[in-house]
Amino acid sequence: LFRSVTVKHPTTKEDHQITFIDTPGHEAFSGMRSRGGQVADIAVLVIAADDKIQPQTLESIEIIQKENLGLVVAINKIDKPDADVDRIKTAMSEINLSPEDWGGDVLTVPLSAKAGTNIDQLLENILLLAEIEELKANPEGELFRSEERRVGKECRSRWSPYH
Repeated sequence: LFRSVTVKHPTTKEDHQITFIDTPGHEAFSGMRSRGGQVADIAVLVIAADDKIQPQTLESIEIIQKENLGLVVAINKIDKPDADVDRIKTAMSEINLSPEDWGGDVLTVPLSAKAGTNIDQLLENILLLAEIEELKANPEGELFRSEERRVGKECRSRWSPYH
């Protein structure tokens, strides 16, 4: 599932287009996650604050590391009574993903997708990471073609001749 959103940069107030490739977390969708990692530049890894790191989360982390993607971890469901953001950050640290606010280098955003809490912070962190990594796209042409579907100017391949 591809979805594009327009986001205002927090400092410059310029509009920026972000395209999300949503891959299901269910273990049966391993191939889809792998293909998503091949065409993405930044991964937003969603971990539920009321759960633990699942095997498919570990698989996603392997793909992110293999493809050398930028990473933002969205710790979702902070609105639930049994949510524990620190438990998730501790589990992340145990697998060598050190949260930035704990002295590491992994951007984390505690949020509630249901309530809309901190979604703006997530989008700002994605833009920040894109700036740091100097990610650019050519808005004029077709940038990615796959056997499954053709994606227009909103998405670019890591193998694009335009970057």
